[in-house]
Amino acid sequence: QQTFDRGDSKARLRSRLKLAYAPEKGIVSPYFSIEFIKVCMTLFWRADRMRYRPGVEIALAKRWALDIFIVISMSLQKVNILPG
Repeated sequence: QQTFDRGDSKARLRSRLKLAYAPEKGIVSPYFSIEFIKVCMTLFWRADRMRYRPGVEIALAKRWALDIFIVISMSLQKVNILPG
């Protein structure tokens, strides 16, 4: 991922691990994902930011689904909690 912020450019590596459960019966599928974001300019590997995303996907029709989740974003300086 290439990000631009007020003329400053950073290359970041994003990795995501997602676990989901799709039951045979029912319309609700819970999931949990963890995303690691690393600034590629640093010498050693460390996650500069991590995002935790628990949620549920609700099947509304054959081609439509509703995704309800919350994102907990943690960086070295602060923690943000965003509903979605």
